[in-house]
Amino acid sequence: MTASSTGHEGDPAATATQEWWGAEDVCVRYGEKLAVDDLDFVVQPGTVTGFLGPNGAGKSTTMRMIAGLDEPTAGRVLVNGTDYRAASDR
Repeated sequence: MTASSTGHEGDPAATATQEWWGAEDVCVRYGEKLAVDDLDFVVQPGTVTGFLGPNGAGKSTTMRMIAGLDEPTAGRVLVNGTDYRAASDR
């Protein structure tokens, strides 16, 4: 993450303390059903973010992974660049 991407140009201390989260190459399968396929995103601090899509698009499944209720079949959910499961062990 760079200072310019967070809106804190010229203030490295501010960007170092900013938390962000996202997903990297996330896939979720329930048996043969592919619920989430190759999801990548980053949510920067101070942004409003929403999930839009039709029923069955994987919105709730994605939110359950972000909340730590479900684990992805593949990929990682990230908090500040660290897998959220590793971050929760600290």
